[in-house]
Amino acid sequence: NSSSSAVFGGVDSCLIFDKPRTYTPTWTQSTGTGPALGDGTLTALLSYSGFKVDYYLRLVMGSTTTYGDSTGAWQFSLPRISSPVANQYIGAAYLRMNSNNYIYVGEISIGAAETVLTIGYQNGAVRGTFPYTWAAGDTLEFFISYFAP
Repeated sequence: NSSSSAVFGGVDSCLIFDKPRTYTPTWTQSTGTGPALGDGTLTALLSYSGFKVDYYLRLVMGSTTTYGDSTGAWQFSLPRISSPVANQYIGAAYLRMNSNNYIYVGEISIGAAETVLTIGYQNGAVRGTFPYTWAAGDTLEFFISYFAP
């Protein structure tokens, strides 16, 4: 019979390791008319390790996918609210333009105590017409780890 307990800064903590599970994210826009998935696919996996969340998302545009009116940044829901302590700039998103086989790399940012993330590219926010005009077959994909309370 064995047990393990760790204490950090006076707070008891436990080690929780979780196997990956599916997650149903939402894809929205910060302002204006948002995108609609149509016949595209939006899949996600997540797992937890204590206060750390591992999150994988893949969005493939379909022929009936619409991309919003581009007045605001695209947003993707987080499985758990982010840490209230500070903003987290924690990863890269791969944006693949299928028609020309171009790959763009964006920066993922999560504000303090947020329930959504956004993706930036060259001082702009990813949206329906930026960094390029999205079309069927284009893909947005990321894997991140972030801290949650």
